[in-house]
Amino acid sequence: MEYQHTQSKSLIGLAAFLAMMAAVKYTFNRLTVNVGQHRVDIAFGWGVPRRTVPLDDITAVSQVRNSLWSGFGIRRIPQGWLYNVAGRDAVELTLTSGKVLRIGTDDPEGLLGALTENLAERTP
Repeated sequence: MEYQHTQSKSLIGLAAFLAMMAAVKYTFNRLTVNVGQHRVDIAFGWGVPRRTVPLDDITAVSQVRNSLWSGFGIRRIPQGWLYNVAGRDAVELTLTSGKVLRIGTDDPEGLLGALTENLAERTP
């Protein structure tokens, strides 16, 4: 008579799944935006995924409000890309390519101010 015990395999699979979900939750739980003199760095959680946009590639910035359907995380939107963790407020960067990059934020005025200030310093 043969007998195989699979409960431990199931528990290992469940533990691996839960660990993966915790890592995904942590990764997309926080969005960090750094505005420097030459570029804007956008990163989730541990710093991956990340995106860097040179200030020279930005032609305009504006405060916008995302629709309820825009969602969270990294999303393709009709105009370009959305990086968002929570809420509907965002700052939209219009790039030289004509595409846009929306950055979700709980402080749209602060982000817009930092971008405007750094862009103004770069304009002759």
